[in-house]
Amino acid sequence: MKKDTIYIDIEDDITSIIDKVKNSSSKVVALVPPKRSTSLTSVVNMKLLIKAADEAGKRPVLVTNEASLLGLAGGVGLYVAQNLHSKPYIPEGDMAPKVDDSVIDGNAVDPDTPVGELEAVHSASADAKEGKKPAKDKKKGFKIPSFDRFRNRMFLIIGGVLLLVLGWWWAFYLAPKAIIAIDAQTSAIDIVFEFTADTSAEKDDFEKNIFTAEAGSLTNTVSEQFTPTGKKNIGEKSAGTITVQNCDTSDSFSLPAGTLATSPGGFAFEFLEAADVPGGSFSGGECSSPGEDTVNVRAVKPGADYNLAAGTTYDIDGVGSLVAGQGSQMSGGTDKNVTVVAQKDIDSAKKALSSNENSDGVSTMRGEFGDELIPVNETYQIRLGNVAASPSVGQEAETGTVSGEATQSMLAVKRDTIAKALDDFLNSRIEGGDQIIYRNGIDELSFTLLEGPKDGQAELRLTTTGYIGPDLNTAQLAQEIKGKRYSETLNYIESRPGVVEVDVNFEPFWVFTTPRADRIEFVLNVDDGSGQ
Repeated sequence: MKKDTIYIDIEDDITSIIDKVKNSSSKVVALVPPKRSTSLTSVVNMKLLIKAADEAGKRPVLVTNEASLLGLAGGVGLYVAQNLHSKPYIPEGDMAPKVDDSVIDGNAVDPDTPVGELEAVHSASADAKEGKKPAKDKKKGFKIPSFDRFRNRMFLIIGGVLLLVLGWWWAFYLAPKAIIAIDAQTSAIDIVFEFTADTSAEKDDFEKNIFTAEAGSLTNTVSEQFTPTGKKNIGEKSAGTITVQNCDTSDSFSLPAGTLATSPGGFAFEFLEAADVPGGSFSGGECSSPGEDTVNVRAVKPGADYNLAAGTTYDIDGVGSLVAGQGSQMSGGTDKNVTVVAQKDIDSAKKALSSNENSDGVSTMRGEFGDELIPVNETYQIRLGNVAASPSVGQEAETGTVSGEATQSMLAVKRDTIAKALDDFLNSRIEGGDQIIYRNGIDELSFTLLEGPKDGQAELRLTTTGYIGPDLNTAQLAQEIKGKRYSETLNYIESRPGVVEVDVNFEPFWVFTTPRADRIEFVLNVDDGSGQ
């Protein structure tokens, strides 16, 4: 007789096993459970299997050697076999009745004989050998269903329904979102007004345009290197004597040390000692003999150019034109030119120092203020103090450094204050109640410094551009378009006055109608070129 072998999966429950037995094409069905299978470890499950098999006309044989299953099978009268080729039997200890291999192989048992009858036939045969009378058939007892299985199924059903409800609620109530970008036809308004930024003001005065301001200050040590460009001759100074000749007066006079005598070429010599010049002699109104005194002199600067020839005439400071000096041979002057620090070198370094700090200082000072303030670059100032140069003017050097303390300062005004001033300006230009401010220009501010900053005050002119346009009343619009399909929403908004272009985007991808009002986000864009 043909038999069918069914291998039970570890995930199969008793219902799955019964379905496989019923769907088998053979009368005899060999069931091979996996190790640690729990589907047949219940007496109720085994009885359900036997009953279902009987009703389907099948003869199940459990192929296993697990002691727990053998005991249960024996208790409910289910045939078992050690393997697919061993003899099937109903376990009852060592005296369990055995049947022929044909139960599995299909050689001797009528395929129409129920499995229960196989046990009866075998039992009757065994009883006959022992001289016992056949036992009467026992009525089948009431089959108790598995409460655990029923409870698990209920949990699965309830959990599945709950997940479906939650999934539907999320997908069609929470997740849907609409982002609607509207380009509105607007008018550009040039905004220009003057105001005073005052750190001493206790509150804003919008009538007088006096706004409270905050001052930022930062002090740090700065330095600037420079290359000396001055030239200096440090050679030897020429020296000699000069005879002072007095044909100016008959009175004597004295010239102190340090008096200068200058040659026609502009070469000056200083007296190293005082000169006591006697009066000149006059005859007939003419100087017949000048009064003379000779003093040692030295050139005021080094250099070979001061080596003047003897007999050179010099002009004497502090006396009349008729007093002159006659010089001897001037000698000893030499040239030695070196690079020294010039005053212009120091001045240029100071200017560069301030310029460098100005270029970096604006961004540095802006960082001193928070987002709630608007720094005004035009009020930036830098003051240098304790400036010193090394080496000093006139000293020989190849490089030099100017250092000092740089105190940087800047004023800032409150963003909220400027925003209100801009809104007030634009609101004064709105005619009727059907327009609103789309952009007040606070992100494109330009300042002009009119006066200051001084003592924490600065007079400023503010310039920017704002945009006003139609009031679309997005709250009301959201109520009007909810539930509409994509094309209906698009056409409805495009038909509104002042609307230039509309872009509607539904999220997620399965959303095809406009969601509820609180899930609609409007983005109003300024059409900068319209209405001009």
